[in-house]
Amino acid sequence: MTDPEPPSPLEPEPTSAPVPTRRIVTVRNERALRWGWAAVGIGIILVAIGALIGFGSQAIQVAAAKGRAQVGNPVTFDADGGTTYAITLIPEPTTGDFVEDRIAQLDCTAKHPGGDTEVLDVSSAAVRTSNSVGVFATDFKGRGGSTTILCDWGGPSDLGGFYAVAKTHKATRYVGTGMLVGGIAIGLLGVGLLVNGYKGRPELQAIGTDGTSV
Repeated sequence: MTDPEPPSPLEPEPTSAPVPTRRIVTVRNERALRWGWAAVGIGIILVAIGALIGFGSQAIQVAAAKGRAQVGNPVTFDADGGTTYAITLIPEPTTGDFVEDRIAQLDCTAKHPGGDTEVLDVSSAAVRTSNSVGVFATDFKGRGGSTTILCDWGGPSDLGGFYAVAKTHKATRYVGTGMLVGGIAIGLLGVGLLVNGYKGRPELQAIGTDGTSV
């Protein structure tokens, strides 16, 4: 008589894999996008206003110049004491593209009342504006009375051109330049925000029973 076979062990019931309830997704940063587009728009407006101010200020100066002459010839006028005067170089149409790079070669002097001659530093102008009217060269303070300005190229040159001497709107020029620089900076900041916004940010989302985001 044989012994009965022992019962086979019960197999464990299969367990179902855990169902994920959350997932990480990348979503656009809507806040960065809104601020980015706003900054780009403000930057464009500031650049446009700054350019208009700079162009308008220089155009008015040339139009209301105390005098103008061909480079190499003097300009004589009655200067007001303590007033700042700007010298704007008006290039020939065929040499306009080269003037801004070579304007440091321009030598200018101011002969003030009493015979005192001042050498004007063209090469170190802090703000150099250039447009279709001309290129800002330098400025000087009037000392009251008859003043003679003489601008000439420092060596042999084919640039030619004319120059004008006029009362300067220094504050306006700096405001225009400041708005240009500020507009560009704000525009670049806006571009950075747009890149960050479209790149997106990770976000944890809950998953419903049907597999869709809750």
